Parts: sequence; structure tokens; C-alpha cells
Amino acid sequence: MEKHINFLKTTLLGGLVFLLPLILLIFVVGQGVQIAFSVIQPLNQVLPLETHLGKVLFYAAALSMLLFVCFLAGIAARSLFGKRLFHAIDEKLLAFPGYALFKVRLTGNIGDDLKKCVFAPVLVDLDMKMQIGFAVEDVSRDRTAIFLPGAPDPWSGSIIFVDKKRVQPLKRDMREVMQIFENLGKESSKIIGD
Repeated sequence: MEKHINFLKTTLLGGLVFLLPLILLIFVVGQGVQIAFSVIQPLNQVLPLETHLGKVLFYAAALSMLLFVCFLAGIAARSLFGKRLFHAIDEKLLAFPGYALFKVRLTGNIGDDLKKCVFAPVLVDLDMKMQIGFAVEDVSRDRTAIFLPGAPDPWSGSIIFVDKKRVQPLKRDMREVMQIFENLGKESSKIIGD
């Protein structure tokens, strides 16, 4: 019975972690559209918005403005000040549970450079067995923190601290490794068969 409850709990939490970025995106876009509508509202005096064409123009103008603001924010994020601001906010957000996983998942989904990824795929020697995990950070001169994902939900798992000699880097990107967990180990030879 406890096994079923744990499965239900980890599946529900995995679903929440999976849906959270989507919910956040919908919320942010919704708020952005509302702000764009309020800024574009003075067009109501100039254009006849009661007609179908007027409504289409109104929505097109609001969407264009939202996209333009996103573009300007992207340019600002590439500046030195923007990078420093993002880094400061990012450091604060890492204190919240689940943010690091959300960041890794988002990084993988938008195709950012996976070499800059928070978690590096590794193979960990655990005496009589080997396990795929992700190196998080070095915690001392000879120990490193490893996140061991679960299967089929790689976004839940456990953390262990092991001797660096037991850790072998995997020259694969994070998406490939996550796919192995989601497929319950099927096609693992692609990763550890080299």
C-alpha cells in the first residue's frame, strides 16, 4: 500500500513540476496581454473598434506591442547590466526548491548551450552497480554532489555525495540522458555503451 502511495505522490509532484512552467508562461502572457490592451486602449478613440476589422487591428497592435517589449527585454538581457541583474535574481531564486530543476528543464527546452547547464550528466560507480546521475557541484576537494533521478520521472530523485574518483562524465546532452529515465532504461547503450 505504501508503495502505491509513494508512486501516486511522486507522479503527482512530477506532473506539477511538468505543468508549472506552462502555467507560469500562460500567466505571464495573460498579464502581458492585459497590459498591452490597456496601453493600446486610446486607439479606441481613433479607430472604429466595433467592426471586425477594427477588433483584428486592435488585437494585432496589442500582440505586436507585446512581442516588441519581449524583443527589447531580450536585448536588455544580453547587455552587461542585464546579465548582472539576471545573475543576482537567479542566485536568489536558487534558494527555492525546484527552481534549479525548472531552470535546467527550461534551458534544455529552449536549446540553450547545454554546456552551461547546471547539471552535468555523469555515470556514478556505487560499488556493485553503476547509476546515471547529474553532477551538481563540488562540495569539497574530493567530494561532489550528485543528483540521482528517478524513473520514469527524472525530476524527482535523491542527492548523494561521492568521491570524485567514482564519477565519470558522460559526453551526452541532458535531453538524451533524461529520455533514458523516461523510457525506464531502454536504449541505455547509447549513453553508457561507448
